[in-house]
Amino acid sequence: MVFLEDFYMRKIILLLVCSLYLFGCHSTMSAPEMTAIVSGRVDVIDRHYIGKDNVREDKALGSWQLSNGQLGKLYIWLKLHQSDWGVNVVSSPAPSYSIFLVHSDGSHSQINLFSMNESWQHAVHIDVTDKSGKYVFMGALSLSSDDIFSLKKLLSEERQ
Repeated sequence: MVFLEDFYMRKIILLLVCSLYLFGCHSTMSAPEMTAIVSGRVDVIDRHYIGKDNVREDKALGSWQLSNGQLGKLYIWLKLHQSDWGVNVVSSPAPSYSIFLVHSDGSHSQINLFSMNESWQHAVHIDVTDKSGKYVFMGALSLSSDDIFSLKKLLSEERQ
């Protein structure tokens, strides 16, 4: 019986060591090569938090389509940050900003910002699906307050 417990304990330790090695070696990774963005929409939701993660109330603040100029700038932003993404291994709270993108090859991306939640305000998450809806990448990025501000400015609603 002791032999069996020792055998399982060794397997568990080996699994933990391998997992830590893999996460340590790949702290950042590249998002898949993305094709041009053909359309995009921003949804902004005001979430009133109680404590760290509990949402008391959601209030839609707005939704708008991104212009061709914004899509081009966002595509460049994605290219610049392509190799900066870390593995998304945590469950995130509900986002404050969601950017929904359609690419020229039929794939989709969703970028989430969490500015209404104080402990997540520097986080940016991205989910990429292929044209059949299968997840191909989920990444996380931490940006400075200035970079978050610049990204939100790029995404802001353009007045005609």
